[in-house]
Amino acid sequence: MSRAKRVFSCIKVAFVSVVGLLSGCEQSSGSLQFVVSAEETIRAGLDPASGAADQEEAIQDGWTIRYERFLVAIGNFRVSPELSEESVGSERDPRIHLVDLVQVPESGLDLYRIDEIAARRYLGVSYDTPIAPADALANAATGVSAADVELMSSQGWSIWISGQASKGNKTLRFAWGLPAPTAYSECKAEEGDFGLVVPEGGAGLLQASLHGDHFWFNSFPGGSEGEVQRYADWLELADRDGNGEVTVAELQASPAAELFPSDRYSLSAPSDLGVLRTAYDFVVIQASTLGHLQGEGECVFSRL
Repeated sequence: MSRAKRVFSCIKVAFVSVVGLLSGCEQSSGSLQFVVSAEETIRAGLDPASGAADQEEAIQDGWTIRYERFLVAIGNFRVSPELSEESVGSERDPRIHLVDLVQVPESGLDLYRIDEIAARRYLGVSYDTPIAPADALANAATGVSAADVELMSSQGWSIWISGQASKGNKTLRFAWGLPAPTAYSECKAEEGDFGLVVPEGGAGLLQASLHGDHFWFNSFPGGSEGEVQRYADWLELADRDGNGEVTVAELQASPAAELFPSDRYSLSAPSDLGVLRTAYDFVVIQASTLGHLQGEGECVFSRL
């Protein structure tokens, strides 16, 4: 893991009549750790409401969801003193990492650290989940290989998920590569404050948190998830040949109106994320809403 070095200085400008007076001053500094974390719904899956310890994230129609792999291309982290990413004092690391979120520890996965950065509040916090580039860094600690990078890059995917859904004696398998390149910007902490703080002589934390339950939402996220319900019956409807495996082709052939009835779903897709016509559109749009900050903090999401 490389450690980037940064040295900052500040210049104070004072004007006396028409004479400009410049004086230099040293800026106090701290460090900034960049971490990716996976919600428990990715690491442990989702349980049906009848037996779930966490009812808020339970599947309401009896299905159990387990992910086997959840590969995400993530990176291009940015912090800036103002919400504008172009403000003076902004920092950016353009590298993209390919991570299997199922294998990320509960405490999160350290990606890298800036050892010296100006101690202050950074209002602007952003990151991307782009189409995996050919030079993405394969995260071996989570079992990602160079072959995974090559596959996702060549296919034009930003996310690749596989797993199964089960209900009674019924089991459905899925493995989907998804082109959902997304920028997450203007990120806020759960308490509502923009950005993050790097304390003087201490360590700040930028934790990009990905959620795994959005694919089962009955609406597209628009802030708090408290009113959202989670359902998976649509997956069985999408298994059009009944062979127990739901493919991308079957998602593309499944009209959204058939799988997501209006008495259970309220689906008004954000305009820049695509048009909702099929189950495939639903999955791809939801794939552009997974990113958060520091667990449950919200970000503005937009298609790259």
